[in-house]
Amino acid sequence: MHNKNFGDRLKLWLDYLDSVEKEYRQHIFHIYMTIKQVMDYHRDGHTELKARIECARICCTLAVGEFDVVMRSMKEKYGVDYTALFQDGRYDRVLHTWSQLCDIWVQSDDKREGEVVLNDDKQVDLAVDVLTRKLNDPDYINRMGKFALEHNRETAEKYISQEDIETLESYGT
Repeated sequence: MHNKNFGDRLKLWLDYLDSVEKEYRQHIFHIYMTIKQVMDYHRDGHTELKARIECARICCTLAVGEFDVVMRSMKEKYGVDYTALFQDGRYDRVLHTWSQLCDIWVQSDDKREGEVVLNDDKQVDLAVDVLTRKLNDPDYINRMGKFALEHNRETAEKYISQEDIETLESYGT
């Protein structure tokens, strides 16, 4: 299916996604560790699993938010609302289901203070904020594009304007 959709651009796309995964992995891991630390502090049980589940919920929430940002910017730029066309990629149904799982599984076992409220923790907020800023930073995104360009020069030159190629080349790795 991907070859049908992307054709000779598939490797370019996969290299871009590899770069995205590599760049964001450290920030997602930091969110996980911060959540785990809060749960450990509260002597919550099964903190490793609960922190991973909660981290996944945060990532789904960010994905839905980023989808909305992209759709709004496309509407502003092109005057067309593409939301319905790409609705299946919004992740809102995944987020809803995952949130239900979290509500069941990620309950506090705190022996001291009652429920652990991650929304009130400044370190969790900061870790999420750093990832959010990276998701919206054009320089960060263009550095990842540069990686894909460097590994797929011939394909990129067929589909990307020379001006955009020069812009990508100007970004550090």
